Amino acid sequence: MPDRNTTCHNTIENDRLEECSVLADTELERRFPRSELHRSASATIYPLDGKGQQPLRCSVTMRDLSERGFGITHTELLVPRQRIEIDVGAKHLAGDVLWCRCVQRGVYIAGCRLVDSK
Repeated sequence: MPDRNTTCHNTIENDRLEECSVLADTELERRFPRSELHRSASATIYPLDGKGQQPLRCSVTMRDLSERGFGITHTELLVPRQRIEIDVGAKHLAGDVLWCRCVQRGVYIAGCRLVDSK
């Protein structure tokens, strides 16, 4: 397992790879306040191309939620524009991945744009 000063490759919106320290600040100046959640949720993650593969049903950790999006922690790299649906408590959220960052081997954080909520 890498120490906290190592770097991981990360996917960014342009589908380019960049390196990012695991100590990098992930807090941004936000127009919509985030509510921290830190709770497990059931997720369905759809393949990017939508062909040939079945959706992945798994558990993720909800990091935060806002009026326009949500953040999760997951064990696999997600890519921009990938569709994800989450059931947390009585809420059903659907979103598109905007970014995904490796924070340590096998642990990724992702930011998703909310497209539907029930």
